[in-house]
Amino acid sequence: YSESYWPMIREEFMGFRHVCLRDYSSYRALCDLPHIQYAPDVIFLAPQPEPTDQGENVVISVIDIALRTKDRTIIDGYYQLLRDTILEFNSRNIPVTLVSFCKVEGDETAIAHLLSMLPDQSNISVCLYDGNIPEVLTLLSNATYIIASRFHAMILALSFGNPTFPISYNCKIKHYLEDVDFQGNYATLSQLPDTT
Repeated sequence: YSESYWPMIREEFMGFRHVCLRDYSSYRALCDLPHIQYAPDVIFLAPQPEPTDQGENVVISVIDIALRTKDRTIIDGYYQLLRDTILEFNSRNIPVTLVSFCKVEGDETAIAHLLSMLPDQSNISVCLYDGNIPEVLTLLSNATYIIASRFHAMILALSFGNPTFPISYNCKIKHYLEDVDFQGNYATLSQLPDTT
């Protein structure tokens, strides 16, 4: 986010024998260094589980948005968007699963907060990642729609070919969507107060 970042990271990378960057935007900034290469995120290589007929269902990866911004309108907009989305799917009797990818970064706390905003939780389930890779891969693979706040939820959704609405909490996600020429809709944090 600062002008001093690229010279600092360039100097740091010069001390390494090899560096592989997963986003093309960063690679373009450093590609004149001979030991820098670009390769898509390795999670694209995750095997897609055999599909099962679970019917229509939605998966939402949730993050603690307050770790990304202190702007209350953005924080409230994020939770309101997810709440309204869940209520809409519930009104159509479509089950929703909230998934946590990182307990340390507050995903589980964010899920608890979101659940407290919902009057009826009968059609909502929760999947907390704790090394249960096959379960999470199956969940994402079989989703008919994914709202991806987490970077790796977005990558898995795209690699599995699921309809996906990414929420871009930083330039890393935005750059990656540009790298893969994403044609769908997505929201940045600054757009969240206007999406509800």
